[in-house]
Order: sequence, then C-alpha cells, then structure tokens
Amino acid sequence: DILFVHSGDGGATWSAPRPALAAFTGDAGQELRPSLLPLDDGSWLLGWESGGPPPGGFHVVVARSEDGGRNWTRPLT
Repeated sequence: DILFVHSGDGGATWSAPRPALAAFTGDAGQELRPSLLPLDDGSWLLGWESGGPPPGGFHVVVARSEDGGRNWTRPLT
C-alpha cells in the first residue's frame, strides 16, 4: 500500500497514515518507488511501479488527485 500523511502546521505535527488508493485492487500487492508530482493547476500525480516478478512483471501506474490527495482517479497503467 502507498500511505499518505498530512501536516497543516509546517511539519510540527502529522496526521495518521492513510492509504492513498484504498479502492485500487488491480495489482499484485507490491507498490514500489512511489513519486508524487504537484502540477501547476494544483492537482497531483502519483506514480509507482506495481506488480511482481515474471510472468506478470512490473508496470508503471499513475493516478491523479484534484483535491489534495483525498480522492484519486482510477490508476492507469
């Protein structure tokens, strides 16, 4: 799982971790090397490698949030 935390006070305190994409069940259970990219329009892109060793292998997955990470689009591969 990829987890998010949030700070509203410049990093002095943090929220409890919560799954970024709790509804996504289309992978093999391994999420590797997540990266978060803030875009100029205020939305975020979250990308990661998902899957496992052959025969399925790994693939790159991307999702987008337009509300600060509270909700995400269905991940695209």
